[in-house]
Amino acid sequence: MAERSPLLCVVTGMERSGTTFLSQLISLHPDVVTGFECGLLLADSPSAFSRVPQWYNWLLLPVEHSGWGMTAEQRQDVVDSTSWAEAYAKLVTYAPGYTGAETWVVDKTPAYMGKLDTVLS
Repeated sequence: MAERSPLLCVVTGMERSGTTFLSQLISLHPDVVTGFECGLLLADSPSAFSRVPQWYNWLLLPVEHSGWGMTAEQRQDVVDSTSWAEAYAKLVTYAPGYTGAETWVVDKTPAYMGKLDTVLS
């Protein structure tokens, strides 16, 4: 049986096309969390995410500065995941607004447009 991922959806599109607005609308649901941009799927695996420095570093930025507000230890815990489902399961617990209930996460990144075939698989 496959591990359940809390990834609700991936929001992508050309820059300035409304991806931020759409992800904010989706995250208004009380069981959905998101940061400004995630970009986790820009890496080939969770362990390779540190090689995508812009998004890797955004996880540490405070929420009020368009980040996820994670600690370095929390970010490392996500990167140490052995699967995407595990990485998103950890990410959701560290996301702004996580309440402990069954929660879904939105991964929003316009940069996914350049790797859409990989992201979709």
